[in-house]
Amino acid sequence: MRNSILYYPTIEIRDEEWLKSSLLVWDKVYRIVPKDYVPNDSDEIKEAIDNDLIRSIILEDDDVKGVVKNFKEFMGSIPFTPAGLEKTGSSFVHPEKIDANLYPILDAYSRGYTKDGWLELPSEIARGYMYFLAQVVAERRLLERGTNDPYNFAIGAYFSELANFDEHIYNEEAAGYYSSLIINDLIPRDLTTVSMKNIAKAVRESKDEKEKFREELLRFSGELHVCESNDHAHTIFTDYKNDLMRAKGDLRASQGFLNKGAIGSLFAMGTPTSLTAFGAIAAAATTPFSLTALSTSLLIGAIASYVDYKKTTSSANNPAGASYLISLDKRFSGKNIYPAFDRHLEEFIND
Repeated sequence: MRNSILYYPTIEIRDEEWLKSSLLVWDKVYRIVPKDYVPNDSDEIKEAIDNDLIRSIILEDDDVKGVVKNFKEFMGSIPFTPAGLEKTGSSFVHPEKIDANLYPILDAYSRGYTKDGWLELPSEIARGYMYFLAQVVAERRLLERGTNDPYNFAIGAYFSELANFDEHIYNEEAAGYYSSLIINDLIPRDLTTVSMKNIAKAVRESKDEKEKFREELLRFSGELHVCESNDHAHTIFTDYKNDLMRAKGDLRASQGFLNKGAIGSLFAMGTPTSLTAFGAIAAAATTPFSLTALSTSLLIGAIASYVDYKKTTSSANNPAGASYLISLDKRFSGKNIYPAFDRHLEEFIND
């Protein structure tokens, strides 16, 4: 089901433009909704639901049981507690999202319950749990994951990669890195005047072009993951890169929303990248953490160095491992300013 993404880490999709933008790349957006919970949706979101563009996932027993196993293992395996899990502030988790076996673990952090039965937790613990839940739900349904917030995109990697990062994330001699692959001018920055009806039409009419673009993106990122040869790395960036850029152009042309020269939203994919690939393609960069232009609209930059790169899996082989960001923040539109993903994650780990 790689034609769809799971929105994380919250229930409501507050940003209608993010939804419209996402539907220009994927066919459907899924979200986790507790059985007895009615989301507070806007009229545009409701119209998207009526057009079968948004689908709700009602949790199954195996979803929450899977989280128990992963969450227990994670909390017991991390060599140090990141600063982001020690901060204050509260969030609430719906009881249907928690397996009974997990309550004793979360109770250690709990600040009580609301009158409606929601569990009050420190925000960072709740957020970590929701990342794990999204990961398990995505794995069981072969979904990729998408978010609209640069911090979620960066910090989510800590959980989806099971904290497989060096405490000092800027290890320039690591075997590989979790990286952001950024594509400029893929989707419009402003879709406020485009109706959900027209978005639904574009979803139908650009289905083939969207599928081809996603395939080329996964193929390109998959080569970055396994590359062990400098020569082959150069092949990736002549053959695979050109195929990806052609697919991008075809997708833009099929939808007609982004005119030539128009400024687009920030689109980024999180992907494991071998040191060999970085060494070959970013030779001019001072470090892998420098954002490097691979073409006029394709960039790459490391977010964190892996402790053990052999434990990583390519997004092509693990759909749930793929995480995407579409940011509509005007600060990050165009080609000159980008979120500091590595700084966001470094702050979370080391404050």
